[in-house]
Amino acid sequence: MATHYTSALTTPTISTTGTRERTVSDVIRNLFPGNPFMVLIESGLPKMDGVQQKKGLIKKRKVTSTKPEMFTYTPLATEFTVSAWTSVSSFTLTSATGLTPKMLLMNTSNKYVCRIGTVNTSTGVVTATTIGSNTFTASVNDKLIVLGSAYEENSSSPCLLMKDEDNLYNHTQIFRFPAAISNTAGGNPHYGGSYWERARERVIVEGLRKVSHNMIFGERASSGETTSDSILSDSVRTMRGLWNWAGATYDAGGNMTFEKFLSVMPLSMSTTVGMETKQVMFCGIQVWADILQWQNDKLALLEPGEYKYFGVQSKKLLHARGMVDIIVLDVFDRGDLYKNAMIFSPDEVEYLYKNKGPGDKQDRDLHPKLGIQNNDVDGLEDEILGELSLGVTDGGNKITTITNWL
Repeated sequence: MATHYTSALTTPTISTTGTRERTVSDVIRNLFPGNPFMVLIESGLPKMDGVQQKKGLIKKRKVTSTKPEMFTYTPLATEFTVSAWTSVSSFTLTSATGLTPKMLLMNTSNKYVCRIGTVNTSTGVVTATTIGSNTFTASVNDKLIVLGSAYEENSSSPCLLMKDEDNLYNHTQIFRFPAAISNTAGGNPHYGGSYWERARERVIVEGLRKVSHNMIFGERASSGETTSDSILSDSVRTMRGLWNWAGATYDAGGNMTFEKFLSVMPLSMSTTVGMETKQVMFCGIQVWADILQWQNDKLALLEPGEYKYFGVQSKKLLHARGMVDIIVLDVFDRGDLYKNAMIFSPDEVEYLYKNKGPGDKQDRDLHPKLGIQNNDVDGLEDEILGELSLGVTDGGNKITTITNWL
């Protein structure tokens, strides 16, 4: 029943059922953070009606197997650590793999030299002869460097030492991001234009955020190609992300300083990272704020980054192994990730996608599939589908994780 009034009318509270007309903006803001990792990939991002082409930093490559493989060659060790010392005729190394008789060793602490007589690669025990006037001596934890082999005149049967390549692999992972609407709802007028178009675009943005997270933090099966899921009664193939490929890590002890970043942290990085290596660091807002404070304290100089061309804001910072472009990524603000950062070389990373199967109209990079609803459905369902993986061509040597920054 309508309300009876005995005093002047006042403005009623706006409600969806009341008669008071609402003023609604025709622009609906999407409050998503960006997806810098996905933006860095060449050849663009998918849209429901196609693909937006663009250049990128991370290479893209098609693979024919669900287990894409790569090979790397890791050089033989040239540095060895003393774990026990008796005399030059009997001392033990933490590892003797890569040593043969007749090689020369130099102790980096005193520069004394010896020649290996025998070496047991199982126990690490070495017997050797002093070369020169200084009797070869060493202490526990001393570092010994291989100088080369010294063979006698008219020698024969040289000691053979060769090393094979390392086989690396990852797995492809199937991603699907559907959007669906009834024909009735799709025909209704909505604020902000087409509700269906907005819904489809949001599904893409939401999906790309999760793919980005997967590319960084994903993990593959512990053995074999798939993980058995007893809850869903299926087996699933998953990819390993950059974080779990990392070949080096540095623990900042809860107090990263500019001095640590400049000179101590680089010592933990692989020796394959050189001054000319292209480096990118992902971090969150709190780590970025720490770096900005270094600049405010006039300890560090931040230079303009080079990735604005790719749609990402970055700043360059120098450390002992070269320049690193710092990119703030929102996932590093989640939970305990705020204390972490990761440095990697985009030149050693590949975005992989599976070639098309007999039921596919195109390769299985992220792409739209339209009208996937059942024939009797009075509505519409579209999706973005892709079968992707991540290739790390150097086995993760140029990836360094930084923990306990704060």
